[in-house]
Amino acid sequence: MTDMSPMLRERLETVSAAVTAVACLPAAFGCMALGVSAGWVALLPLMAALELRGWRTWTGRWVLGALALALAAGLLSDHMMAAFGCVALLHLFLLAALVALRPGFKRLLIGAACAWPFVVAAALTVARDVSPREEIGLFYGWLGLAAALEILLFAGLKRNPALAGAVALLTFSGWMFFVDRYTAAPREIMILCVACYYGALACAAFGVRAPRRKPEVSDGA
Repeated sequence: MTDMSPMLRERLETVSAAVTAVACLPAAFGCMALGVSAGWVALLPLMAALELRGWRTWTGRWVLGALALALAAGLLSDHMMAAFGCVALLHLFLLAALVALRPGFKRLLIGAACAWPFVVAAALTVARDVSPREEIGLFYGWLGLAAALEILLFAGLKRNPALAGAVALLTFSGWMFFVDRYTAAPREIMILCVACYYGALACAAFGVRAPRRKPEVSDGA
């Protein structure tokens, strides 16, 4: 039997990783329906990222760390402050992953302009209702991290669309979490929050891959 070609092997690995990563969504909703903890579900995107050999690039290493923190946050869900700490570090790891893409200054300016509507909308819908007041720092801490991620999202969109998609879903999920926690929101808001969160983890699993570079053209061409 002849050896499998590298291209076919890579495609099979990609399909396998995609199935593993996306499986976190039905698994999370299954746990919600059964009334059991879904903390372990973040293990699936982490396994997918490892299957894609995420440790080969600096961006991939930061994403692997973020996925490991997502798993830790899920397993520590009964300890609110510990879980919040893991989620905050998760945001920082994704921030570092985007910085590792070395975004250009022009794209950073575009990202800053595009991030403002999200920041303003999140602040206006939640800030007045944060209660107890001791948690106001948690909200504004998240808002600052979300703003930084949104700015870098546009900066890294061209080089790593999977990672950019993960960041967009994660920041929106965080917004829905605070809306559900502090306002009289319908149950659909929490369903949307969970869907976006685990969708973000699934996308992040594919953000571990190194961006493809354009072939260099010699000066004599």
